[in-house]
Amino acid sequence: MKRLFRILLMLTLVGTMPVLTSCEEFWVDIFGGEDNPSGGSSNGSSNEKPSPVIVRVSGVSIKGLSGNAATLTTGATLQLSAVVSPSNTTEKTVGWVSSDDHVATVSQTGLVTAVGAGTATVRVVSRANASVSAQATITVIDGSIDVSTTPVDQSTADARDM
Repeated sequence: MKRLFRILLMLTLVGTMPVLTSCEEFWVDIFGGEDNPSGGSSNGSSNEKPSPVIVRVSGVSIKGLSGNAATLTTGATLQLSAVVSPSNTTEKTVGWVSSDDHVATVSQTGLVTAVGAGTATVRVVSRANASVSAQATITVIDGSIDVSTTPVDQSTADARDM
């Protein structure tokens, strides 16, 4: 029996990134229930390919952290990766987003760059199902030291200390 496969996709914006939020499948019999378009009986052989098995994503986690947080100094980078489950899902693509690009940015490959002092949340979101996501807290501390305000006690200073 010949069938026509159609998909209805719904996209939602997460930040500036479109994310697939719904995928509906519809099967339509285009030959009115006949085994073949000529109306004769089928001989048992078929040229039809089997329908692909779709394994839906059910979870995602972030790899590359100790717990679900990291502390970086300004200018430092940290490579994160997404682990999508189940391992045999056919929907493995993800997107990355930072809650505050002034604190930390994240590339679509999961590379976090510490930009300025503060705290940001980095999220990884399944592109097949926006409700499947994980997040990590990134704390950025200023890595520079202002030596002009560091007091020096001249009475104990020695040339060997300089």
